[in-house]
Amino acid sequence: VEAITTSGSVEVAGAGNDVNASSVSGRVSVEGNPSSNSYWNLKTTSGSVEVAVPPSANFHLSAQAVSGQINAGIPIVIEDQDKHSLRARVGNAGGRVEIHTISGGIRVQPTS
Repeated sequence: VEAITTSGSVEVAGAGNDVNASSVSGRVSVEGNPSSNSYWNLKTTSGSVEVAVPPSANFHLSAQAVSGQINAGIPIVIEDQDKHSLRARVGNAGGRVEIHTISGGIRVQPTS
């Protein structure tokens, strides 16, 4: 899935394989379960990034929020962390989820 906009939100539901989603000014929201070889690249310059995954999800997480907080509402194993970045393993790892925002927060939560 590839979804790119300069102004406005990007929402992707049911993601499993590769996702490239970005917005210059707006929220990026992705719901799904990364497959073992998938790569999710989620970016926004001004806005938040939200990821919702099932409790059974397995992936490597790399998140950077230049001026915002990173919140994980799912169990993670932290590999490296500082004030504005986080590298972690979710479940047994597998796919890769990379998230980057300049002005906004990052939230990884369970699917509802």
